[in-house]
Amino acid sequence: ASLAAAITGSIFGVPALRLKGFYLAVATIAAQFIILWVASHPPASAITGGYDGMSVPMAKLGGLVFNTDKLLYYPVVTITLLMVFFAKNIARTKIGRAWVAIRDNDLAAEVLGINIFRYKLLAFTLSSVFAGVAGALYAPFMMNVSPTSFPFMESIWFLGMLIVGGATSMVGAIAGTVFLRGINELVVIYIP
Repeated sequence: ASLAAAITGSIFGVPALRLKGFYLAVATIAAQFIILWVASHPPASAITGGYDGMSVPMAKLGGLVFNTDKLLYYPVVTITLLMVFFAKNIARTKIGRAWVAIRDNDLAAEVLGINIFRYKLLAFTLSSVFAGVAGALYAPFMMNVSPTSFPFMESIWFLGMLIVGGATSMVGAIAGTVFLRGINELVVIYIP
């Protein structure tokens, strides 16, 4: 899942590298529609199952089968914590410092000798890897994955979580996710 997401992210990342802000958001949303269309039509539909999707087997680790939501919770949380740890630590490396410089002022970063194209493409690819891992963790929970499993409103929710929490902070992104998902759950529970 990570490799497929990395390849797809790289393909869509190359033309999107010249965009910033709102236009980059629009380009990534357009990529969602393109990917869902390609997955729903031949020849990709032979692999993805088209609009019907594909059933996903229960997650297994050796002889242990994660056949309930409670059992699936533990590997999901463990892998999520590992991914957060990885993301937090990559921010402290040369790559992370280059990303911060590009975010703050890409022209100044380029003058300092940072290869803007390379680092932006690496960011797009790495974020796609994270999305691929998230999808691999989400699929066994859903048990059937189809293009309708990823509606446009879900993408808006993800963008909202990032905006509410703050795009520059790892803790903020997690807090925004917890906050908006918490509100969503409370609305579902208490409002008929």
